[in-house]
Amino acid sequence: MSTSILSSQVKDQSLIVSSGLVNGEWRTGANGKTFNVSEPSTNTTLLECADLDKQDFVDAIASAKIGTKEFHENTTAKERGALLRKWYDLIIANSADIATILSLENGKTRAEAEGEVKYAAGFISC
Repeated sequence: MSTSILSSQVKDQSLIVSSGLVNGEWRTGANGKTFNVSEPSTNTTLLECADLDKQDFVDAIASAKIGTKEFHENTTAKERGALLRKWYDLIIANSADIATILSLENGKTRAEAEGEVKYAAGFISC
């Protein structure tokens, strides 16, 4: 697995994740398979990611359904708003790294990636 391009350009290495989050756990997939995420102009592998299977997908949907219900039943609107604001703040604080990752994996220009990160963050701002 080659993360040298990502590692050299991303300040917060915790943003580089190769597993999938399902039911609060990072999974590598029961099948053990992976797939490459490559920089499209040179086809250089940026990261080897877990290739989650159908059961992982079913588990993710089921846990999200339960989690959403529990979240709404156990938090107030004010608490949910504060969490959304925290999420927004984290996106903005890490926007340079997120834009770098987006630019590398999609072949977008840096300016386009930065705009996309800010645009996406706008959907969760309070």
